[in-house]
Amino acid sequence: TGWIVFLLPATVLSKEIRYDFVEGTYRSITAFDEGTDLDAHGFSLAWSSSLSPDIAVTTSLGESYLAHTYTVDYDFGPAFLDLHQNVTSLSVGLTVHTPIATSTDLFGNLSILKNKVKTEFQNDLGFPTEIEINEDMGNVITVGIRHMTTDRIEINLILARVDIFEETNNAFT
Repeated sequence: TGWIVFLLPATVLSKEIRYDFVEGTYRSITAFDEGTDLDAHGFSLAWSSSLSPDIAVTTSLGESYLAHTYTVDYDFGPAFLDLHQNVTSLSVGLTVHTPIATSTDLFGNLSILKNKVKTEFQNDLGFPTEIEINEDMGNVITVGIRHMTTDRIEINLILARVDIFEETNNAFT
C-alpha cells in the first residue's frame, strides 16, 4: 500500500493550474462484511515545484494504518484474527505537463517510491503475536487530466500504475 501524490505548474493556456504548492490529505475508510471488518486511515504531505513551464519536481511523505479483523471457522469453533499494518511511504518524482485547452492540462508523472510496512498479527488462539517488517523500492507511473472548473475547484482524472513489493496494481481516480 502506498501513498502517492503528485501535483503540477502553470502554462500559457491554463494560467489557473499551478504546479507550485504544498498539499496535505487525510483519508479514512471503514468497511464491514460478513465475518470481517476493515478500518483504515492515513495522511500524506506532498510538495511540488516547477523546474520550467512544463516540468515540475514532486515529493510526498505518507503514513497509513490498517486494521483488519476477521473470523475464521475451525473444527473446534470460530477464532478471531487481527491484522494491523503501519505503512510509511516516501516518493520523489518528475511531472511533465502540457495544456490541451483553456484551464485544462494533460500530465504524466514518474516517481520512485519507497515503502516500509510493519505488520502485526494477533489472534485469540493463544499463539504469540507475530511482527514482520518489510521494505521495498518501486515506482509509480501516472497519466491524467487536470481541469479548473472555477478559480477554486479542480477536477482530476488519473490513471496510476504502482509497482512495488513484486506486485503491480492499477488505479483510476
